[in-house]
Amino acid sequence: MCLVVFSINQHPRYPLIIAANRDEFFERPTQAVHHWSENPDIIAGRDKVAGGTWLGITKSGRFAAVTNIRQFPMETKPLSRGQLITDFLQSSQSPINHSSQIAANVSHYSGFNLFMGAIKSNSQDNNQASPQIDLVYAHNADNKAYQPQTITNGIHGISNGLLSDQWRKVTQTQKRFLDAINKPFKREDLLEVLRHNERLEDRELPKTGAPKDFEQQLSSAFIPTFEVHGKHYGTRSQALITLNQDLKCTYYEVQLNAQQQLISEKQFVFQITPDS
Repeated sequence: MCLVVFSINQHPRYPLIIAANRDEFFERPTQAVHHWSENPDIIAGRDKVAGGTWLGITKSGRFAAVTNIRQFPMETKPLSRGQLITDFLQSSQSPINHSSQIAANVSHYSGFNLFMGAIKSNSQDNNQASPQIDLVYAHNADNKAYQPQTITNGIHGISNGLLSDQWRKVTQTQKRFLDAINKPFKREDLLEVLRHNERLEDRELPKTGAPKDFEQQLSSAFIPTFEVHGKHYGTRSQALITLNQDLKCTYYEVQLNAQQQLISEKQFVFQITPDS
């Protein structure tokens, strides 16, 4: 996952909206979003190389997303970042408690941004109130202490820098996203936000140590396919998750091939039943 935007209690009908692009090598084997056979409570895509995922949610209201941190030179670590999501979705701990447990092993993962959330029902006198969304962010960037933080209501976005970095690519996407949800919107309106493919000016590029031409290729919300060492890379899936006031959740995902033609379109609609 290389671009994800969260709306937490910013829409009168949808207390949670997630819009995300996954940028990856097209040659890497992947399963589209589905109910996992070993745990049907989990609804997520799956990386068939390491077995984890980049974005997922459970019918009990746990959800998570991960992006990598772009750092050069790159260093490969033994543990898969996608497993961070799998472990959380299968856990019963709160996001903040689970994030604290990761601390002992953060150095075994390549750079990651990790979001872990839980949906809780708020009910008083048998009247359903807005659900509570608990969201925690953590990262393991070099030379920075691992310090999970609680995310409050608002529009939050991230790509391959830190949450505090405010990359231009991210802030522009957040603005388009907010403009879309500030009026009656359809699914296509949010997908259009994710499809924006205008590159940034050189002066707007983040400084990650990557060559400028490479940084340019990655500077739009939607990454048109390009070659890296003979392999095809770009935006290969887009996902939308919406939760309404009645805890009805919709997970929609499209997958694309290297020509960025539609090869899979799936939608799951289900009721969230929080554990507590």
